[in-house]
Amino acid sequence: MKSQSRKYILTVAATYYENTDNKIDGKLKISKDTVVFIASHKKSRLYKIEIPIHEITEIIKKSSYALIPNILILKTSQQTYKFTLYAREHFVRVLELCRE
Repeated sequence: MKSQSRKYILTVAATYYENTDNKIDGKLKISKDTVVFIASHKKSRLYKIEIPIHEITEIIKKSSYALIPNILILKTSQQTYKFTLYAREHFVRVLELCRE
């Protein structure tokens, strides 16, 4: 049974860009206190990133190919995380509500 803190408010398909050469497909999830990326590919199945919401210092929205509004960059004091996701605006709205 999942604990209350692990109940996800929103889950969307996303791609995480670890660096310019390595991208990992998976799911980006929001709980009340964390953003979690879990890889969906068999090779990367154990790949998981947890970002506490209170550590996020900046949320940057960009467009790929200068047209498609699907890039989301989450910055913390220690690292920058870059994702592409389809429902970016909805994801950002939910994330902002969780940050309040």
